Amino acid sequence: GFHEDDLVNILLVCVFVAIISARLYFVLFQLDYYIQNPIEIPMIWHGGIAIHGGLIGAFAMGTYYCYRKNWHPFQLGDVVAPSIILAQGIGRWGNFMNHEAHGGPVSRSFFVTTLKMNGSL
Repeated sequence: GFHEDDLVNILLVCVFVAIISARLYFVLFQLDYYIQNPIEIPMIWHGGIAIHGGLIGAFAMGTYYCYRKNWHPFQLGDVVAPSIILAQGIGRWGNFMNHEAHGGPVSRSFFVTTLKMNGSL
């Protein structure tokens, strides 16, 4: 098992690193703009953050922390995996509310041929 203080420490460090790496990941995909406007790089309210960068940063920091504490990273992964799924779900709600990251219209013929069930049209 893990000591509660260790889990709080790793949580705080990983959240901090995840926010920074999420922003840097976002900035890298808009690099031309941010080279022209470097003052906006730390302004997360101008553009945002990307969950992929946050996951990469938190994973790297968590792996490093496990190495320093002589823990197996998979044990820590078992502890944090449910929170990652929850965070992803909350993020999707945000995408829904912002009208982003959703699919386009689907024709009726798609549903008929793909989702045909007994008794359906």
